[in-house]
Amino acid sequence: MEKNTKVYKTPVILIIDDEESICEFFTDLFEIYKVEIDVELSGTSGLQRARKNRYDLIFLDVMLGDMDGIDVLKAIKLNNSDTKVVMISAYLTEEIIEKALKLGADGYLYKPVSVRDIVSLTLRFIELAQ
Repeated sequence: MEKNTKVYKTPVILIIDDEESICEFFTDLFEIYKVEIDVELSGTSGLQRARKNRYDLIFLDVMLGDMDGIDVLKAIKLNNSDTKVVMISAYLTEEIIEKALKLGADGYLYKPVSVRDIVSLTLRFIELAQ
């Protein structure tokens, strides 16, 4: 009789944020869970990477140096409507949140982000290794 074993795929997450410290924070956190992380420090490079690769989850800053995060969200959802995208910003307003959700964002986090909030939201979308 064969054992029923579940095979887990390594989740792949993209972080698009122009603050290096935020990217390092996410990278250090997800390393614990054996999650593959890609990081981009601009909207342009983040969008290019999102178009080339398949991601389980994308954390996307609203205020990027070179592009508006809302525009990046629109483009990502146009290419991969099933990719989960969580908006992050210190400047989230009800108007920005409403617009992002209408465009397909799957959630949002306020900066400064907390480990608990990141893990909780991530677990809604992907299974993490223990």
